Amino acid sequence: MSGQFTKANAGSNDDVLEFHEFLTMVVGISFFRANPQYGMRKGKDQKNADQFGDEVPLPGCLSEMLTEKVLVNARTETYAKEFKENTFELPEVKAALGEHLDGLSTFFEMTSAGKPTLELDQWIRALEGKLLFSNLKIDGYAVRLTEPQARAAWISACADPAVGCTPDELGACIARAGFDKFRHVTPLSAGAKVSGFLATLLGEDDEEDVVLSATGGRKASDDAE
Repeated sequence: MSGQFTKANAGSNDDVLEFHEFLTMVVGISFFRANPQYGMRKGKDQKNADQFGDEVPLPGCLSEMLTEKVLVNARTETYAKEFKENTFELPEVKAALGEHLDGLSTFFEMTSAGKPTLELDQWIRALEGKLLFSNLKIDGYAVRLTEPQARAAWISACADPAVGCTPDELGACIARAGFDKFRHVTPLSAGAKVSGFLATLLGEDDEEDVVLSATGGRKASDDAE
């Protein structure tokens, strides 16, 4: 395991955690997640401590967060391999990408600024510009894409991340990002998840359009009319 957790190929040493710092962060998050009112047990609020519920001590709260949240949602090298060998090879996923070949070609040319490969920073900036990093609840379904997920999609798609993402590798990158974004929208098939992400990436639809077309729900703006 690497001794650092960093933004791969970002060209900067900012936002770098040493492994021991990462572990310290995880422990701290687990405690304050389980005890959000811990600070109110002290000082002038101490007399009201019994109103804040029972304190959940370490290591119990750490063990609970790791087993129930962190490990079950972790994206490992095994996940990347399984996605490439299984999900990415599904005919419906290939078809979704094939239907948007012209749009993908234009996206690559515009985003890479005419270079032969797409750099990680260019990929991230493109998603930021299209507001695709989000954590939404649409018709009861979680729709979520984070920057670390997008970075992982790019890295796993590249044969050589130091060189960048080639046009032939862009499909795998987009497919994984789309699958992860709409992972919890169960009415969408794997191909529909990828197609939906492509529609948002290319400006054809937004996340709400994608989900509601599958669930039959109504937009809040429609209800307000």
